[in-house]
Amino acid sequence: MNEIIIVTEVWPPFRIDDKTSEYQYSGIDLDLLKEVTKRLNVTFKIKRLPWARCLDFMKSGKADIITGLAYTPERAQYIRYSAIPYYVVSPAFYLQKGK
Repeated sequence: MNEIIIVTEVWPPFRIDDKTSEYQYSGIDLDLLKEVTKRLNVTFKIKRLPWARCLDFMKSGKADIITGLAYTPERAQYIRYSAIPYYVVSPAFYLQKGK
């Protein structure tokens, strides 16, 4: 059985820190990952890394999957996004009004 390496970080409700889970996470992404890997007959290992390092692992090929990733043209140079997203987000920055 092949093992898929997944890199990610906490981001509720998609990935919730859960010490009682064998993967140390629960949430929407974990439910989807469990079903996909079951259907593909593969196992997965999650590496919890700071977000920038998650992106570096994907870019260098040290990881197979990253979850909860907003689409950007720059990331699309080294990441293949699923054709049908289960949720749509865009990167954004927020600041106090008047600043």
